[in-house]
Amino acid sequence: MDSVQTPQNFTNDAIIEATKRYVIEAIENNDMRLIAEVDRTLMDHVHMFVSFPPRMSASQAVNIMKGCSSRRLCMRFPHLKNLHEKSQL
Repeated sequence: MDSVQTPQNFTNDAIIEATKRYVIEAIENNDMRLIAEVDRTLMDHVHMFVSFPPRMSASQAVNIMKGCSSRRLCMRFPHLKNLHEKSQL
């Protein structure tokens, strides 16, 4: 289990690496395949080429990756949830 990190003891690199790991885990656990990862990951998004089964729509694949990674990121970096809520205003 990942340790919870506060704003005082995290780095952008830690968030980026956790995001990549969680998205890749979501891909592997949901009958998808990572074809390529583009090495230009930014704080707010990642670039990946993913293959998914024909029964799954592109929006379903994206929702799976975003949902799984978002939940885990908010658990590990709780302050991210507050940042997201503010951006909804």
